[in-house]
Amino acid sequence: MTAVREQILEAIKARLGTIVGFPGLEVHRNISYPEDDENLPVLIPVDGDQEVIASTASLKEYRMSMSVDGMVKAGAEGAQGTLANALYVAVIKAVMADPSYGGLAVDTQEGAFVVAIDRTRGAPFVASFQLQLLVDYWTQDNAPDQLAP
Repeated sequence: MTAVREQILEAIKARLGTIVGFPGLEVHRNISYPEDDENLPVLIPVDGDQEVIASTASLKEYRMSMSVDGMVKAGAEGAQGTLANALYVAVIKAVMADPSYGGLAVDTQEGAFVVAIDRTRGAPFVASFQLQLLVDYWTQDNAPDQLAP
């Protein structure tokens, strides 16, 4: 059986795949950033850690952290940040449209958002970001592939 966390991570990836308005946007889970800036924009959901935050005799509540890494290429110098921020907004809207992912999770919270803008003279106008998400979900005790009733 598939772990609930795996189902959530795949649901987030699928949500990211619904984003429109960024021509050529690709979504790939757990990959390295593309070496060629012609393959931008890209979103990369990255698996993270988790911890048990509550438990009973029959249930466990987990908090899973994961990130959505993004990379964009702007058409003009100084526009990288604006484009990265626009993609960030689209990510939040897609992920938070249903923060339970069809009942798999209890809640999703936005964590840190870190942006890096390449300001190297003569370099392509590229920006990258990392957005942390915290996802709470319940499973049956000792059965991480079974949702809590």
